[in-house]
Amino acid sequence: MLELFVYKKKNLPISYLLIYLIMGVFSLATKATKIDERAKPAKLDSKIMTAKELLENKKWTYVFQEADDVQKEIVWLLTGDRPLFNKTLYGKVLRAKNQYQKIKLKDKSRHQCDVYELKVFEKYFQVFEYCQKYRTPDLLAQVSVLGPLQIKTVFYGQNYADSIGLSASLVAPRIDCDLTITPLFFLKRMECSSFKVSRKDEVIELSQFVYDKDAKPTISLEGQVLKNLLPYSKLSVTVPVSGKITIKETKIRPDADEVDKTKPQATQTISPAIQANPHSVAPPSVDPSSSELPIKVNSEGEPISPREDEKKVKQSEPDMIELKEQDNQTPYTR
Repeated sequence: MLELFVYKKKNLPISYLLIYLIMGVFSLATKATKIDERAKPAKLDSKIMTAKELLENKKWTYVFQEADDVQKEIVWLLTGDRPLFNKTLYGKVLRAKNQYQKIKLKDKSRHQCDVYELKVFEKYFQVFEYCQKYRTPDLLAQVSVLGPLQIKTVFYGQNYADSIGLSASLVAPRIDCDLTITPLFFLKRMECSSFKVSRKDEVIELSQFVYDKDAKPTISLEGQVLKNLLPYSKLSVTVPVSGKITIKETKIRPDADEVDKTKPQATQTISPAIQANPHSVAPPSVDPSSSELPIKVNSEGEPISPREDEKKVKQSEPDMIELKEQDNQTPYTR
């Protein structure tokens, strides 16, 4: 049996070997086509792409998705609640882009309106959202193309109440964010100014909002917490590449029911004798000469109280005034 097997192997047709070789090459080609589209470097031409090209480019969908994920984590660090279903600033832009590309939107029941309209210009596009059929749509954002790897987005916070909270939307008329990506269409840097988000009955206002993939720390946040629209505490968050996340909040204004320990408090010392028997303490003496009103005395030299003096004045007043005619008045005659 062994000799027979060797004999057949030696006389294997050459056509079989060619078939095996062709199948191997074909399998390698199919594996190469399954590589992620973002693994292909972008063609960086001197000509800046238009807003329409950005909307039709599927690779920018990955960028907006990654920006949405980063903002989810930042809101979770600030408030303790992680928003879901694209309920972030860039999440709305992502859903509008998907609708523009006729991609079915998921979790529509989780959003209040979720009907978008895009106005596309040469270098920028605007995102509107319809909440009522016969009402003018709300302007959510304006995305401008600054370069092949950079865009600028202006968010109008008053129309993002379902994303950043009602309290924050009232004091956030405009939030500016800059995005920078790599040639492979991965998010490299996100920087926002005047970012605000609600935390229960408070508003968190950030003066520094930076995400940098290559920096240390990766996320750096600085700002303050507003309570009743007044500064209440300072807040800072740092997220390193590896290690512990640092969240520091320092109160700068005490609550109404708290005592400010930084200011000296007025204290009153009580002697041990008074503490032992407080009823034995005599009332303080009053000097009559220091009184403002003069003390009146009667004919016998005794002091007259103000009430007795008032009674005498009232009794001395006449009850009736009698008018008499003068003697030299001439009588009236006709």
